[in-house]
Amino acid sequence: MGQVETSMNTIIASGEFGFNELRFTLSAVHKLTEKMGYKSLDLDFSNLRKVNAPDILPLCAHVRGKLHEGVDTTLTLPEEPKLKRLFEKTNWAYILDPRSFSKSERDSNVHLPAMIYKNGEEQHQAVERILEILLKSLKDVTRAQLSALEWSVNEITDNVLNHSDSDIGGIVQATSRKKGEIVEFVVCDSGRGIPTTLKETHQISSDSEALDRAIREGITRNKNTNMGNGLYGSYRTAQVSEGAFIIYSGYASLKF
Repeated sequence: MGQVETSMNTIIASGEFGFNELRFTLSAVHKLTEKMGYKSLDLDFSNLRKVNAPDILPLCAHVRGKLHEGVDTTLTLPEEPKLKRLFEKTNWAYILDPRSFSKSERDSNVHLPAMIYKNGEEQHQAVERILEILLKSLKDVTRAQLSALEWSVNEITDNVLNHSDSDIGGIVQATSRKKGEIVEFVVCDSGRGIPTTLKETHQISSDSEALDRAIREGITRNKNTNMGNGLYGSYRTAQVSEGAFIIYSGYASLKF
């Protein structure tokens, strides 16, 4: 179990950091910056013991968005040595506090650090780096055999550029585990969110309904420019491969 609390402009997270802790931390960031008017935040993660990419990257995107709005952030790394190194080598530390931490450019054979992309060229470079890592980690596998995964990464990262209106662009991270049997990629942004964009063109009553509609075939904000199959196809890819598919957006989450 984890815990999130605030003291002045400091957000203190301890124990495990999962989806509930993410929600509490995002709420605290909103309260401290929007309601209480703080122009600086201190993130104290010194007593964190466990965190995974799908739960920390949305916070990274949100905090980096606040940085573009003029809110400075300082980060205290976890004291646990392995977790401290993880924050540094994945670029979580750099994204949360770019003044104090350097950007990690080193790819391993199984891991792409969190990478910010702001345009089509940078998005293409990120996808290429992900495929290079996967081909290194998988034996006797060709790029053609990874076509469904490549399509999914392309679609989801491109959705950010086309729909989010995010000031920071998007963030993508990828990891291969168990000799390539499991491939995890996470894409985040600090933009408008799926519910907001879909409600512009669809009659939707709640954020939960918006996420449910988002994974239906052909659902998109603008059918003149988009097919609306990115989330649907990625969901089906996860489903067929007996994997997992998770969306956090607005005030809702969808998990398969």
